[in-house]
Amino acid sequence: GYVDDDDADEADAESSGETELERETCQRCDGRAIPTRAKHCKVCGHCVRRFDHHCFWVGTCVGERNHGRFWMFLATQTAATAHAAWIS
Repeated sequence: GYVDDDDADEADAESSGETELERETCQRCDGRAIPTRAKHCKVCGHCVRRFDHHCFWVGTCVGERNHGRFWMFLATQTAATAHAAWIS
């Protein structure tokens, strides 16, 4: 999911042994502290936790909260294509 303003929590930093100074900051989001695997999406303009890519077919970024949904989307599209090829 997107990195919210309250996501600059010290719990992430403390659990991973990082200090606030060692955390990454996003230059495009006014230098806000972001979690370690978060990246800024150029298309959406948001920082996304565990950013994978921006999917134009789904219309959003594929990240921490929607990896499962993205794989289900791919499986559904593959099944639909296979079914269409089988009946034609």
